Amino acid sequence: MKNFSDRTSINADGQSWLLNLSPAVMAIVMSIAIFAAELFVMILIDHMPTFSRYVEAVVDASILIALLVPIYIFFYRPFWRARLQAQEDIEQLNKRLTEAAEDERRRIALDLHEHCDQTLVALQRTIELVQSKVIDSGEEAAALCQEVDELLGRLNKDVRSVSAALHPPQLEGQGLAQVIQQYINQQADQAVGMSIELVEKGHPVNLSQKLGIAIYRIAQEVIRNAIKHSDAQLVRVHLDYTDRNVAISIVDNGKGFDPKKCTTSTCLGLVGVRERVKSLGGSSLIHSEPGKGTSLRASFKL
Repeated sequence: MKNFSDRTSINADGQSWLLNLSPAVMAIVMSIAIFAAELFVMILIDHMPTFSRYVEAVVDASILIALLVPIYIFFYRPFWRARLQAQEDIEQLNKRLTEAAEDERRRIALDLHEHCDQTLVALQRTIELVQSKVIDSGEEAAALCQEVDELLGRLNKDVRSVSAALHPPQLEGQGLAQVIQQYINQQADQAVGMSIELVEKGHPVNLSQKLGIAIYRIAQEVIRNAIKHSDAQLVRVHLDYTDRNVAISIVDNGKGFDPKKCTTSTCLGLVGVRERVKSLGGSSLIHSEPGKGTSLRASFKL
């Protein structure tokens, strides 16, 4: 974080003091510059041959432009460079935050797998052992053991699902389409009345771990949003490979939304998708209209 603030506060031309000028001071400085330039032009024209009013106006404007443009550039350039630097710092920070979040997901997923998963399996086996011991002592006790066993099985399944959602280990050993399809299958219980289709086009290539996870996260976020908010009956996921690009497109026939009313707080997931795509040098396009569904496309160069 220190690097960002240091780079932003230091201007290569030694003009960082300009960034501290208040709007009032800047207005006074520019007014003085304009007045001085106009006065200089008037004095200069008085010592020149007599011209027509049209030629005089052209000469006046040309000299003013020649005098004021360098002054404007001198004052504006530090702000322009500071804005570019701030934009670059924000992009770098977003990239680091995305990487940090991915690392944290991976750590939590491993913790769930190494600790909770083993404990749940051991507990389930213990319940099965208890169930075998009490099965002859009464139907009620056996029924309770059966219910506990079913709850533990459901909890074990949920923990595995959360672990896979946080960090899908299949990305290291399977194709991207297979991993996305597995996520779609896991959402079947929540996607009631919704059909989610996956279509893969082109010849799949080996993607970097970072790019593969990014595309998976995009699919995960958009599908989750469609299930929760779209009221769609059909969601189509297209994974397209070409010689130079890989792209994912997700289209639903749901209720859509008005992009003009979409803010950072109300559309945080889509903002995160856009920033994730941008951090990897990709391009994204999101289109939606009320009553006409939503479509998203993200493309990356190979």
